[in-house]
Amino acid sequence: VLGKDLINAYGPEPLPSPMLTCLHTGKPILSFALSYTTVRGRYISVEQDSYPLRRNGKITGAIAFVRKFSQLSVTPPPVVSMVSTIDALRDAESSVNFANLVGASPAFAQAAQIARKSALTPSPVLLCGATGTGKELFARSIHSASPRKDKPFIGINCSAIPANLLEAVLFGTVKGAFTDAQDRDGLFIEAKGGTVFLDELDSMPVSLQPKLLRALQEKKIQRIGSSWEEKIDVKIISSIGSSPEEALAGGKLRADLFYRLGVVVIHIPPLKDRKDDLEALCMYFILKHNSKLGKNIQGISPEVLAI
Repeated sequence: VLGKDLINAYGPEPLPSPMLTCLHTGKPILSFALSYTTVRGRYISVEQDSYPLRRNGKITGAIAFVRKFSQLSVTPPPVVSMVSTIDALRDAESSVNFANLVGASPAFAQAAQIARKSALTPSPVLLCGATGTGKELFARSIHSASPRKDKPFIGINCSAIPANLLEAVLFGTVKGAFTDAQDRDGLFIEAKGGTVFLDELDSMPVSLQPKLLRALQEKKIQRIGSSWEEKIDVKIISSIGSSPEEALAGGKLRADLFYRLGVVVIHIPPLKDRKDDLEALCMYFILKHNSKLGKNIQGISPEVLAI
């Protein structure tokens, strides 16, 4: 792996780079499982400890100690359990960035280019694409490249929460507002200057959309049961599973909310429109599952790729 870029050396991984996370957070990352393939095609599984280097109180770099699993005296725990014990990776996927996006087809590259530019502005971003096209990866990448990257990234799937609870989750509650209600911060308060990702916005009840619109316009929210408003400072990224025209025509999305959230609209192409990326995606998933399943699959045959 000598001479390879840090990201590419370990191949596409389902987890963020511990070295880059260590540089970003300034905290040690211990007992992190990784794998790589040597120039001779050997598959190596390792455990890595990363430590920040400081000079005059400032982080100047990081150093990592890497051990083969075969050299450890005990069987390493699963990767997922390792990550769950690392405070710096409490939200492991928040370290996803544009380097993690796999694809170079023209339509995909254009979407990524627009997303990179949108990360540098406070403007709301609306991601459009079918299920599985990578909308959440784009959202996390935008957050990681934005000035808010050191603040929380909080995502919520608007279709996964019952309509009667969604308002409380977004805006928070005060004790006594309804049965069993407690003083709780909503996601807009928890984000604390970071990014809120509203996934499947077109599944949000239409009756709740005016309240969301007002909160975005006024930059203030009012908890359920409260008589006073709280200021919010967040970047909003949202997604829909269809085109804006279909969402508007079907009555799933209010026009005024669309114009507020769709300042930057990014269309993420489906796989059928980016077949040039198939080989790269196949290799990504082969490497990913090699790591998870302890396999050493080298690739796919030209015949299978053609099919």
